[in-house]
Amino acid sequence: MSNKHLVLSLAVLVPVSAAPAVDDLKWLSTDPIPLERVTQELNAIAKASCQEARALATALREIRENGAKAGKERAQASTLLEAAAVEVAGDDDSAKALYEELRLLKPQTRYTVSADFRMQVLGLNGLGEKTVGEVFTAMRKKPPLDGWFRVDDQWIQGTTREAALHMLVGLRGNHASFGFLQYLRSRSPFPRPYAYIMVLLVLTLATRVLVLPLLIRGVSAGRRLAKLRPELEHLRIVYAGDPLALQQATMELYRSKGINIFAGCLSALLDLVFVIWALVVMSDFSVQLSLDYARFFWVTDVTRFSSSIVLCFSFVMLVVGLMQRNPMQTVPQVFLGTIVASGFIGLISWYWAWPAYVFVLWMMQVLVGSILQWMIKGVQRVVGG
Repeated sequence: MSNKHLVLSLAVLVPVSAAPAVDDLKWLSTDPIPLERVTQELNAIAKASCQEARALATALREIRENGAKAGKERAQASTLLEAAAVEVAGDDDSAKALYEELRLLKPQTRYTVSADFRMQVLGLNGLGEKTVGEVFTAMRKKPPLDGWFRVDDQWIQGTTREAALHMLVGLRGNHASFGFLQYLRSRSPFPRPYAYIMVLLVLTLATRVLVLPLLIRGVSAGRRLAKLRPELEHLRIVYAGDPLALQQATMELYRSKGINIFAGCLSALLDLVFVIWALVVMSDFSVQLSLDYARFFWVTDVTRFSSSIVLCFSFVMLVVGLMQRNPMQTVPQVFLGTIVASGFIGLISWYWAWPAYVFVLWMMQVLVGSILQWMIKGVQRVVGG
């Protein structure tokens, strides 16, 4: 598991550079026990040497035995700390026995939850990445429970869901695509819930550069098409009662002028192909989005399907379509085309539960593409292209 990528994603860490002295454990007698201090001590134990860990384990065992009379919380806290110390000291069997003893206690507390999660993690040692990933994926879907969780060499205070997500991020951290997306996220100037926007923006700009030749050809074709408006109006009058003949005459006019009306369709098709590719690539990275509680304004979780984001996407498509319609299209035709296309896309995305971030990416593509087309038109007007 890659420590580099785990440290980037940890939400609640309390770094401690040295192991606690035995005398420093007096705080365990306080009522209630400060939760932040538990986190601090667990991280200190994780950084202790084997000799320090053994001394702490001995002291904690005495506190645990006395704590059984003093109070349940004190006994459970000292048991968790002792198990962590014994594990650092290298006695895995004794550590598992302590975790097992703690996890079986009733009723369930944050200490028993912590021990149960740690036992499950220790049971995954030696298993393949796919199996481990499936286990943590199942854990993240369960109701979240509070506790302390060891992620690599650090302990975090949070929920079982957050711990499972941390584990999945670390598990996938060695994947090249995940590492690249993580790097883009780390450079984001946006708040954490919106850090993924940086990733989507870079991907959008990259694809716009790749299809730039098609955009230039499409804009040039649109300008030539606009100059044909008088001739197209004349053909409509001549073939007013014969739609088939009008279509053939129009296509012949396009061919004679060297205009390819399907250039825009090719660009749109490439957009769709890229969106599907991004859906596959981002599926691994979605665990980081979940850990960041990524959102899009009113959409509180962009890793889930959202009908409202589909409607927003449809509105953007309608506005852009009206702004870029060619002389052969009427406003009702643009409305009808947008409704049909949006309905088809919405049905597919609902059936396969496309996450909301796919439509955020798609809208960014449409808007950035429109801005580039506007800039290309301006340049062509200036140079007389």
